[in-house]
Amino acid sequence: MNSTAVRANRRRLMLLVVLALLCAAGYLMVNTDPGNARLFAYSMKIRAPKLAAMALTAVSIGGASIVFQTIINNTIVTPCLLGMNSLYTLIHTAVVFFLGSSSIVASNANLAFGVDVILMGITATLLYGWIFRKTKHNVLYVLLVGTVLTSFFGSIQTTLTRVMDPNEYDALLSGLVASFSNINSEILLFSALLLAGGGLCAAPRAGPAGRAHTGQGAGYQSGRRLRPLHPPSVAGRYPLHRGGHGHGRAHILSGPDHR
Repeated sequence: MNSTAVRANRRRLMLLVVLALLCAAGYLMVNTDPGNARLFAYSMKIRAPKLAAMALTAVSIGGASIVFQTIINNTIVTPCLLGMNSLYTLIHTAVVFFLGSSSIVASNANLAFGVDVILMGITATLLYGWIFRKTKHNVLYVLLVGTVLTSFFGSIQTTLTRVMDPNEYDALLSGLVASFSNINSEILLFSALLLAGGGLCAAPRAGPAGRAHTGQGAGYQSGRRLRPLHPPSVAGRYPLHRGGHGHGRAHILSGPDHR
């Protein structure tokens, strides 16, 4: 990439940053009265956690999408193609189905968040690490397996909800749907630290060799080059998945008393 294109991209990025900061300031300050200290503090107590949750959600989804689309060299598909959305809903459905909505794992939002982070982290590491090794780092096969896993996890979750008690199902839905109306501010700091730690761990992998090949849709794992996935070959043979982004942000967006 030549220097002119780099400067143009930097200008666009700075413009987006400025617009984002202006929108954030507008969200915090519109219809508030800074002259009234008590009312202003009350407004900030409500709006600041929501803004922090929006920022964390945007950074998480944006970072995951950029990494995923860079590796596979396709700007259409989303990380939910790997089946993490369906795994998230399956975990929560199984907890409510087997333990009940009144159990501490289901009713305590902080504990549920920790359980999700641990289970999904372990599952993703073991499952997709094994798939990468078996497919010899072929991204196309990994995406196809992810599509199958999405249907597999979704089918199990649907089966459990069909035989679930209606009251339990109603409690389950309130925990799966993300909403900014009731923020769980207790886990915002932990989420930010977890996100920063993940970014720092991933940064050393994006060395000069990795950056040199990002234009070709190639990534590196354990020093091995991933086989690139070219959009024409996929679009001509397989339907592209356009699903929404993960339900995982429902933890941050749902407070402890969301039920």
